[in-house]
Amino acid sequence: MQPTYLYDFQRIPARFSLEQARAARNLVELRILLHGRAVEHGSPLPALDRQVLERRVQRFAAAASAIDTRGTEVEDYVLDLPSDRERLALFRCAYPPDIERRMEIYKARAEERLEQFYPAASALPDHLIHVTCTGYVAPSPAQVAAARSGRTQVTHAYHMGCYASLPAIRIGRGLARAGRPAHIVHTELCSLHFNPMTVEAEQLVVQSLFADGHIKYSVGTEAPALGLEICVLNEKVLPDSRDRMTWTIGAQQFNMTLSREVPTSITPHLRAFVSDLLREAGVGAGSSFVYAVHPGGPRIIDEVARTLELESSQTAESREILRRHGNMSSATLPHIWEEILDNSARADGDVVVSLAFGPGLTLSGGVFRICRA
Repeated sequence: MQPTYLYDFQRIPARFSLEQARAARNLVELRILLHGRAVEHGSPLPALDRQVLERRVQRFAAAASAIDTRGTEVEDYVLDLPSDRERLALFRCAYPPDIERRMEIYKARAEERLEQFYPAASALPDHLIHVTCTGYVAPSPAQVAAARSGRTQVTHAYHMGCYASLPAIRIGRGLARAGRPAHIVHTELCSLHFNPMTVEAEQLVVQSLFADGHIKYSVGTEAPALGLEICVLNEKVLPDSRDRMTWTIGAQQFNMTLSREVPTSITPHLRAFVSDLLREAGVGAGSSFVYAVHPGGPRIIDEVARTLELESSQTAESREILRRHGNMSSATLPHIWEEILDNSARADGDVVVSLAFGPGLTLSGGVFRICRA
């Protein structure tokens, strides 16, 4: 089969950077503010105890020891509340915004990011694969961008969640082998779907872990000076796991459920899955390995490393991206790949084993080799 490669990674940061310790404080203040507004408008809500809320957030939110900062496109999360309450945009009314309002914001922000990636129509590719699970409008932001060139064909790879970069690469590899190189663009606005009125433990984890991220990269058959050769891609939907993780569209926002059992549901299948990947890729035991593990959370990386008996250096880039950016859903693995390529200690020919997980439960993986001229 003709070799195919990933190369020319380009990321665009979200508009605002949210420091993790401050995010916990803001979540409390926003919850109190929205609760007060709802009571003023006649909602029969029970009294809210600030200290109880603060303890609950501290207990269940993702720790600042694992995540320093996260990106967000929503200014509400970085305001100094309650003094800046008049500047609230998403949560400007008495009740959480509906899905229509959230999609309006998604449309505006995603179209802006596509314009940043392609400031000139001539820069648009012949084939553009748009990946997201956090916003759907038609025409899509990718189609709006494509209309500027008059020649760009768009493929949508939507609603797969955190593992979507790997199926998107499967699509891109097929196009490239047919003589049609493609660009893959991720625009993920996870923070758009937070609901501070929800303080269940599971939702506090979600609201303190997920973030926004945007990244673009190319798929083609010409060997790059710096990039990743695609060796093998595969995935497996695990039996009896459909309720462990879900991502559904509700009246107010997209709703995620994230069971504490996700890591223990995945790990029994990991060794055989990775062994099959490496065997199919023809990778020998003497190769140098680095692992790009989608950080569904710190515990996911820990469990993968424990199960596969990895050294800390083998997951260093995965932890670093989690620390600096949080979980950006499908945009996270491409950020890790770029981080690996930026690390000069990762040599030409080193093997990159990539693993990601999503609803299903779906275990998705790929084996790549570093190309470094």
